[in-house]
Amino acid sequence: RRNELSKKNYAIEELRSQRTIPVHILHEVSRALPEYLWLTNVTLKGAVLSVDGETLQEQAIPTFMKSLDASQFIGTPRLIETKQKTASGANTNPSTTFKVAAAITNPFKPKTPEIKETGSKKTRRSS
Repeated sequence: RRNELSKKNYAIEELRSQRTIPVHILHEVSRALPEYLWLTNVTLKGAVLSVDGETLQEQAIPTFMKSLDASQFIGTPRLIETKQKTASGANTNPSTTFKVAAAITNPFKPKTPEIKETGSKKTRRSS
């Protein structure tokens, strides 16, 4: 019974620890944004964060990635793709689109419970 209760308690704690992760992720992403960089898509699928964006200054991309890496909720980001976007108007500056992906970490995750195995089962004696 103790093992069953321990497993159930762990499952509840696991769910509770994951409840606020998306809020923390969005907060960390918004804090990491440097000037002249904006996001076009943010996706959280399972334990992977994908970010698409655009910038007028290419050096803003590594700055953004470094800021994401400093977060306790986001693992080391990797650059998936960059593309130069040509300007269509006379007064518009060329920009760079990018895709970044990173694993999500959960600092609130509970420790795995120790489950004790019983060597022998107790049997009832009939009197």
